[in-house]
Amino acid sequence: MNVHLMNKGTLKFLSWLRIFISPTTLWFFSVVSQQRAQRKRSGATRENSQVSAVNISSLWVKKITLLIFLCVALLAVGMIVRNLESVPVGAVILTGHSGSEVSASGAMELELKTLIDKQLADGFWRLNLSRLKATLEQHPWVRQAVIRRQWPNNLLIGIDEHVAVARWNDQFLLSATSKLFLAKSMEEFDYLPLFSIASNSREEVDAIQQSVVWFNQFQKPLLQHDVYIRELGQTKSRDLWLVLNSGLRIELGSVNVSERYQRFIGLISGVLSNNIEQAAIVDLRYPNGVAVSWKHGASSIALVESNPLDVVMSNQRQLMNLRSETGDMMVTYKGEKNG
Repeated sequence: MNVHLMNKGTLKFLSWLRIFISPTTLWFFSVVSQQRAQRKRSGATRENSQVSAVNISSLWVKKITLLIFLCVALLAVGMIVRNLESVPVGAVILTGHSGSEVSASGAMELELKTLIDKQLADGFWRLNLSRLKATLEQHPWVRQAVIRRQWPNNLLIGIDEHVAVARWNDQFLLSATSKLFLAKSMEEFDYLPLFSIASNSREEVDAIQQSVVWFNQFQKPLLQHDVYIRELGQTKSRDLWLVLNSGLRIELGSVNVSERYQRFIGLISGVLSNNIEQAAIVDLRYPNGVAVSWKHGASSIALVESNPLDVVMSNQRQLMNLRSETGDMMVTYKGEKNG
């Protein structure tokens, strides 16, 4: 009976103890769990902090290494540039020039190298090619200079020279591009046609262009007659005149020039075809015909435009009182001379 009661009391005690311990235990273990979790979080934070510190340190090391590398690279480039700037010009290879000591034509190699000698002292890589080109093109015969560098330190220079096609007032040469330039001596170019043009400096460019146009227009129809123009001239009053290779002088005046010249072409194709070498002057400054005077005192003729074959022959005695403005013996007919 006592045992039974004791067991019953014990059971009750244990029941009350379980009721008390269960919440306490839960609270205790909850606190412990929270503390453990907090410690884990603290540990993870410390680990993350350590990783972040390591990453930052590694990034700075990389930046410093890159900076050092760049500094070294810049220093190396600077040394290379300084070395390149000090490279002297090696061979200067000139092509396209045609001058020689025995000719006044073309540019000589020695002349060209003398022009650029001072600039070559700047060194191969520091050489200003544009300035060098401008210097070479100051030579009278150089129309254009083309320059390029060739590794390791050679300089290639191509020269395009002027092509002389005429003499201008026997002082300059006229190029195929209508540019005037000087020659050492004009005597060597006597074979070129002479342009004797009265013009001032302001009108010179227009005068050159117009003279070239006139020359080409006049020369073309003469080719079939094996005749060429030796001199083309224009006075201050704009009167045009020509001298052919036979010595024949052609007076064209200043008006209706093309029409008058066609009249002359008809003349040398007809009446003068066999004796143009004996003619001294053909004056076309008449409205209806031409006048011709001959060399060595031969007779003069007048041709009437209405019939080019209608030739009026006269001897010198009959023509003494009929003279042109220049004093050359001429014949007047069907109207007075004009322009």
